[in-house]
This record gives sequence, C-alpha cells and structure tokens, in this order.
Amino acid sequence: MAIIGEPRTAQDDPPVPVLAARDAELTTRELIARMERSGWPRAQAGNLVALLYGIRPATPGWTVHEIEHLRFLRALVDAGLEH
Repeated sequence: MAIIGEPRTAQDDPPVPVLAARDAELTTRELIARMERSGWPRAQAGNLVALLYGIRPATPGWTVHEIEHLRFLRALVDAGLEH
C-alpha cells in the first residue's frame, strides 16, 4: 500500500480482470470466484460483477445471492410481472 505522497506502483492495486467474450457465459458465482482467485477482495469482485449487470456498487459489496435476486426482480418487472 502506498503512503500518501509516495508514487503508486502496480502492486498497490489488484489486477485488472480481463473478461473475454467466452466469459459472458459464466455464472455470477463463477465470475466472482474467478476474480477472488485473481486477488480481488470479495466486496470489490461483487461490485464489479454487479456493474456488468447494470447494478450500482454498494459499500459492503454485493453477494452472489443479492445480484441474482436483483436480476430476477428486474426480469419480472421487464416482463410486466411485478410482485
């Protein structure tokens, strides 16, 4: 971690995930797990995956269950089946 006033290095930030077209078929759980294995903290991984689905980041981060639930609710609303 860089101290204020010191230049930042590549080691100060987690690696940037590279998502290829084939990754579009991965589940939310698989995407978050892959990012965690790459060194991303769970909260940041959840927020980045949520952004892929158009969900704004949350301070504590999103869990797989929360992301999937919000996607389900969005699908209901889009289909006109509000609950």
